Amino acid sequence: LDTWRHYTTADGLVDNNIRYLVPDQDTVWASSSGRKLNKYDKKNDEWLTLRFRDSRGGRDENPVERDSERELEEIEQRDRDSGSSIRNLIVADGVIWYRIHDGITSFNERTKEMRLFTVADGLASDRIRCLEYDGRYIWVGHESDNRSGMKGGISRYDTTVGEWTSYTDMSILADDRIERILVSKKQIWFLPDSWSRGGATGYDVERDNWFILKPKADSENEDGGGSSGRSIVEVASDGENIWVGSTASGLLQFHTASDSWRFLSDRENIYNNIVMREGLKVDKDIVWMGTAGGLRLYDKKLETWTAYTKPTSLTGNEVRAIATDERYVWCGTNRGISRYDKIDGLWTHFQSKGGEIEIKVGGNTWNMYRQRAREGLMDNSITGLATDERYLWVATPRGANRYDKIADIWDRYSRQNGLPTNNLTAVATDGSDVWLSTSKGLCRYPSMSDDPNAWVTYTSMIEIRPMVFSQEYASSIVSNKIRAIAAEKDYIWTGTERGVSRYDKKQDTWQTFTQADGLADDKVSYIAVDEDSVWFGTANGVTRFSRKTKDWVTFTTKNGLPSDQVTCIVADGGSVWFGTFDAGLARYDESAYPEQSKDRWTLFTESDGLAHNSVLSMTVDGHFIWVGTRRGLTRYDKRTGMWTIYREY
Repeated sequence: LDTWRHYTTADGLVDNNIRYLVPDQDTVWASSSGRKLNKYDKKNDEWLTLRFRDSRGGRDENPVERDSERELEEIEQRDRDSGSSIRNLIVADGVIWYRIHDGITSFNERTKEMRLFTVADGLASDRIRCLEYDGRYIWVGHESDNRSGMKGGISRYDTTVGEWTSYTDMSILADDRIERILVSKKQIWFLPDSWSRGGATGYDVERDNWFILKPKADSENEDGGGSSGRSIVEVASDGENIWVGSTASGLLQFHTASDSWRFLSDRENIYNNIVMREGLKVDKDIVWMGTAGGLRLYDKKLETWTAYTKPTSLTGNEVRAIATDERYVWCGTNRGISRYDKIDGLWTHFQSKGGEIEIKVGGNTWNMYRQRAREGLMDNSITGLATDERYLWVATPRGANRYDKIADIWDRYSRQNGLPTNNLTAVATDGSDVWLSTSKGLCRYPSMSDDPNAWVTYTSMIEIRPMVFSQEYASSIVSNKIRAIAAEKDYIWTGTERGVSRYDKKQDTWQTFTQADGLADDKVSYIAVDEDSVWFGTANGVTRFSRKTKDWVTFTTKNGLPSDQVTCIVADGGSVWFGTFDAGLARYDESAYPEQSKDRWTLFTESDGLAHNSVLSMTVDGHFIWVGTRRGLTRYDKRTGMWTIYREY
């Protein structure tokens, strides 16, 4: 019929949050929280609710609910307060096995007999972590407690004779802290917790033989101290080989005949080396591996990988810089560069390899360091982007990149090539030269040069006193700490913490402007130029400098801006767009209404279609406005008023 049937509390479930689900021949058992258990009768399509008492033996003639509502509420409240719930539910030949507190409880549905097994009955420990059944034996995995000195290990119950046997690391186990038990027809695997260095323990069902599986350290991938042994999360066998899934080393292959190991990890992508729980299956020709980086298939005959991942739009949702050319939109994020193809709508990603990597799996986050690559993108934290006909220029906190869009080649520049520092804050190009702003001055480089050391640096060579900041021909830039840059044919504009310095390329002279001239604030965070005006973004509003009249006009929340914290500016014909730190986007119409009129302003926020109200970057590309925010990228179509949001997925 190819149809779904749904069951909820309305059909008889105790709770919609199902923790364990175990199918049997004619029934399905389900547990959620507390001591209640649901039994589904397949033939009659009926759900029953059972509540088990915590008993050390004896019979419960009929565990189907029969107590008063008040008694049930009191019992369930006590269970919730004590954390009592049915855990590790399994069904073995009509007998239900589970644990609530310490020990294992069995309930025979036919005879109604209920028993509680503890250390006194033969269990290795009362601290129980996992429970499995292989057709004859009930296997119990225990956890140890170093503080109390309580040992862990394995307990095995023979259902044919009713006897317990215990195993610990003092006898045959690699480690007595058992995290999981994996049962197959020929082998049973006992996996330790993630911190163990002992490896996994295997049991050969046919030969009744125990053995230890501990991968040897990979010199290129491990620390040599047995770290691979503590990261085993999955084990599977195809007869000839034993395949191991690791959280640090990816896929490992153990050839049983030669007693040799092979590491099949992906050294380029660390996420592909994190094998997830339940993330390893083996058949005749293929090894299936579920990783933090997606699904991967290993062809055993061809020795090749095929990867299946979620289609990504952005490498990171924090879009700090945007640049466009004829075909592409380049987005600099906190995790690398994402390139959008405007023709086919596909994304391509560029990321630096190595360094400190933040790994997120489920609700867990941790950092791992890998040796940095000596080629490609300098750093994944992008501070500026600029494009010309041939190249993409990239500014990062670790240096600069020039990417040849035709040849697909990355060039790198750092202090070794003449930069005053690797800490770059912005980048701009005027067609013939590229200009980099840094925390220690301004740099210029001929765009088409093949000399990696052809950098020229401009710094504040002398201290300029505040009363002469606005001198017409200052001998140098006002401050080395440059926060913003804009390039045009004759001038280079730099925004610093002490005002704006303009460099005249023809005259080789500097002129400085400060609050005394009309700036809203000396700390300038963004500069944009158009044919008639130069716009300066600050934390106290935006200032416009008119080239024709030489007038200075400041705009704040008092006369139209949604926020005084302006982060980016784009001039677009008769309009100017302003991105703010906390209040979205604003468009200023230069031609309509009186200059200071609030009617000239149009505001856009998340409620209109913006990805986030904290805007970090922006550019104009024909009919589109591309807006980078802290929570993704937004494209606004000026013709239709349509908004499109791009996030990581």
